[in-house]
Amino acid sequence: MNWTYFPERMLGSSILDRPLLSKYGDAVGNLKDLLIDSTNKVTKLIVSIGEVLGIGGREVAIPFRPLGFSFEGVEYDITAEQLESMPAYEK
Repeated sequence: MNWTYFPERMLGSSILDRPLLSKYGDAVGNLKDLLIDSTNKVTKLIVSIGEVLGIGGREVAIPFRPLGFSFEGVEYDITAEQLESMPAYEK
């Protein structure tokens, strides 16, 4: 079963620290944070990649678009290779 993201009906806390899944269902990272602009719209998703047992890795920022949900995590059409090729997100 898949769900569609409706921002007016979801709490950010319900999606943070969940696995980010590729369109094939592979875990490619963990959703760590949301970047919100001055109009209160989510513009970027901050994803942690390359972690092993919570150690190491880095964060990248990917553009926000409607998300899918499953029991395994948050669905986003991106591959691990695409995430690895992105520059690190600096706060």
